[in-house]
Amino acid sequence: MKQHPNPIILLFLLCNITLLAQNYNKIDQRARTVPFQETTSINKLATYLTATAKNDIEKARAIYVWITHDITYNDTILVNGWLGTPENWKQQQAENVLKNRRAVCEGFANLYKALCDAAGLKAEFITGIVKNDNNVIADAGHAWNAVQVEGKWYLSDPTWGAGYADYWTNHFIQDFNEDYFLVSPSKMIHSHLPDDPIWQLLSNPLTEQEFRTLSADALDRRVITPAYFTFYYQDSIARWFQQDSVMRMIASSERILQYNPDNKYALARLGTHFYNLSLITYARVEELILNGLDDSKRSLDTFQIISMIIAGEHHVKKGWSYLALVNDSKLKLNIEELLSEQALLAEYAYLHGLLCTWRSIGYARKFYDNAYKMSINDIESIHAEGQRARQYLNSAKIIYNNRNKETYKNTFIKARLHEALLYFCLGQADAFYYGKWRDLNKKELEVNMAGLDRAENEYNMMNNIIAEILKIDANSILAGSLQKEYAGAMASLLNDKGYIYLAQLEQKYADEWKFQERIDKSMASRMLTDYRKCNDYCKNGLALLEQNASIENAQAIRDNLNTLRGNTYACLGDIQARLINNNLRSIRAKSDEKMLKIWLLQSIDEAIEHYREALTWLGSDKDIKSYLDKYVDRLKTIRQDVVKF
Repeated sequence: MKQHPNPIILLFLLCNITLLAQNYNKIDQRARTVPFQETTSINKLATYLTATAKNDIEKARAIYVWITHDITYNDTILVNGWLGTPENWKQQQAENVLKNRRAVCEGFANLYKALCDAAGLKAEFITGIVKNDNNVIADAGHAWNAVQVEGKWYLSDPTWGAGYADYWTNHFIQDFNEDYFLVSPSKMIHSHLPDDPIWQLLSNPLTEQEFRTLSADALDRRVITPAYFTFYYQDSIARWFQQDSVMRMIASSERILQYNPDNKYALARLGTHFYNLSLITYARVEELILNGLDDSKRSLDTFQIISMIIAGEHHVKKGWSYLALVNDSKLKLNIEELLSEQALLAEYAYLHGLLCTWRSIGYARKFYDNAYKMSINDIESIHAEGQRARQYLNSAKIIYNNRNKETYKNTFIKARLHEALLYFCLGQADAFYYGKWRDLNKKELEVNMAGLDRAENEYNMMNNIIAEILKIDANSILAGSLQKEYAGAMASLLNDKGYIYLAQLEQKYADEWKFQERIDKSMASRMLTDYRKCNDYCKNGLALLEQNASIENAQAIRDNLNTLRGNTYACLGDIQARLINNNLRSIRAKSDEKMLKIWLLQSIDEAIEHYREALTWLGSDKDIKSYLDKYVDRLKTIRQDVVKF
C-alpha cells in the first residue's frame, strides 16, 4: 500500500522553504532609505528598521541590508596595522560604528548583534578564521554572526555582504552580496570556521586541520558524516545564553581545545583566567588571615581557608598548564610579564605559613588568660604549628631569594616579617610557660632553663630577621614595632633566667649554705664566680631597657631586674660573710699573719659593699632591710676587731 507523507512534516518543510525564498524588495528598499534622524541610536534605528517587518527573518534582513549599505569597511586599519590595539577595539564597539559609519569585521558583527538584540532577535558575535574560493586562509582572524529566526539558527556575515577587497589596490569595494545572509551551516563551513565549535551549528564539527586541508567535495562529504558522539550544539547554545561572560569564556575555550588543542587564544584565555583567579583567591585569603592576626577576637574557619588555599594552588597549576602551551611570540611577551608558576606557588606557601602562624598565635593567646592552665601539650601544639609555618615560609623565602630582589622585595619582606612574628610568638609562649622557679627540683629547673634558652634563641632569630628587613626598608612599621617588643621581651626573659639560675645555685650549694664551715677560700671563690654570673642577666636586661625608653611595662621589668640584682648582691655578701667568720679563728691564733689580716679586711669591705648594693635595690622591703642592716653592722664590728689584732 502506498504510504502518504506526514502532513505535519510536509508543512514544516514548506514553511522553511518559504522562509528563505520570500521577496525582500520592500524591506530592502526601506532599509536603504532610512532617514538620518532615525540612526542616532541603536534602539531608535532597530525600531525603525523592524517597524514594518512581518516576522523574524524580515527583521534580520532589514538589519543586514542597512549595515551592508551604510557601513563602510575601514581598510586603513589593516594597512596601518592597528588591528588588536585598544584604540581600535574601542572604535569597533557598536555605538562608535554607528556614529562613524566605518568599521572592520569586528565592528560590523558588533553592530549587527546590537541591532538584533534591540529588535528582540537572538544573535551572537562569532570569531574564527576564513578562507577564499582558492582555499587560502586569511592571515587575520574574522568576525561574523549567528542569528536565530523562527526558532532556527543561521549564519550571516555582514562584512562580506557589504563588498570585497579589490585585488589590485587592496581597497574595499562596496558591493552588496546577499549570499552571506542567513547561510546554512553546511554551506558556511566551506569558508568560515568559528573558534568555538558550537557556532558551526553542526552535529559533527570540523577540526581546524580538516578545515584547512579538505577540498570542497571532501568537506561536503565530511559535513554529512555521522559523528561517533553526536555534538548537541543546540544544548550548548541554550546554556550559552544562561551563562555569564566568565562561564561563557571557560566553556567556549574548553570546547575549542577539544577540537583544536593548539589554539593559542583559547590556551591564553583559559591560562589567564585561572591565573587571575589564583591572584583573587590569594588576596582574599591573605586578607582573612591578616584580619585574624590583627584582631585577637576574630575567629577564622581554618577548614574553609585551607580549602581556599588548595583551590588557589589548583588555579595556579591549571593556569600555567595552559599558558605553557601557548606557542605565539606576541602572546608569549605578555605571558612573560606574569608571575611564574613557581613564584605564585611560593605565594601560596607563604599563605600556608601565615595560617600556621595565626594558629600558633591563637594557641598562645589563650595562655595569657589566668583562668587557663597551660600544659606541656599546649606548648608542643604551638611548636608543631610553628614548625609547619617555618617550613612553608622558608620554602617561599628560597624562591624569593632566587628571583630578582627588587621585583620580589615586597613579597620577601612580608614573608620574613611574619616569620619574625612567628618567632616572637614562640618565644613568648616558651617564656611564659618556662619562666618559673619557685618550689622546683633540680630536674625541673634544668627543663625550665632549657625552655628559656630556646625562647632566647627564638627572640634572637626574630631580632636578626628584623635587622635584615630594616636594612631593606627602614620605614617598615611592623619591623619597628617588633624591634621594640624584642627589647622588652628579652629583658623580661633575662630576669626569669636570672632567678632560675639563682635557684639552681641555691640547690648546687645547698650543703655550703647549710654548713658554712665548708666555705673555705677555694669554695668561696667558686661560689662568688658563679653568683657574679647572675649579674650578667641583670646588666644585659637593664641595658636593653635603657636603649629602648618607650617599652611597654619597662618600669615593672626594671624593678624585677633590680630586685634580682639586689638578691644577687645579698648572696655575694652572705658568701663572703661566712668565709670571714670561718677565718676569724685563724687570725686570732696567728695574729702575726699580716697577709691573712689584709685579705680579711678586703673581704669584709667587699661584703659590706655587696650588702649596701643589695640595700640599694631591696631596701624598700623592711624585713630585708633589717636583715641586711644587721649583717652590715656585724661586719663593721668584725672589721674593728680585725684591725685590733
